[in-house]
Amino acid sequence: MNTQKRGLGPITGPEDYDRAVREMRDLARTTTALPAEVNDYMVALTGVVNEYHQFSFGSAKALPQKMLQYLLEVARNVTLEDAEAATGTTNLQGFMAKHRDLDANERCKLAQFFGVSEDVFVNTNEQ
Repeated sequence: MNTQKRGLGPITGPEDYDRAVREMRDLARTTTALPAEVNDYMVALTGVVNEYHQFSFGSAKALPQKMLQYLLEVARNVTLEDAEAATGTTNLQGFMAKHRDLDANERCKLAQFFGVSEDVFVNTNEQ
């Protein structure tokens, strides 16, 4: 894995977007622990990609259930049950089925486990 210093700036077009998404996927698939500076870069890159996506495609923030599914499958490669056990949360199945929301404590624990902001687990979209 190439961990040399990377430049992080705005995504200015589809080519930049595709490159950034490929890089995020490559980093997410890494089987070894990422150095802190690379992990910080990945978090920042995710934010830049999300901003470009919202601006370019006019879409609202991803549904929290979709984000959790992504984090389970791509970022950590764990099951829902693994996440529940690691965070002490329960009934994530109900959340994924949109039968319930996560409370502040559950959002905090999941955010720490996945290394993301608690905001990704808050539904701000009209349903």
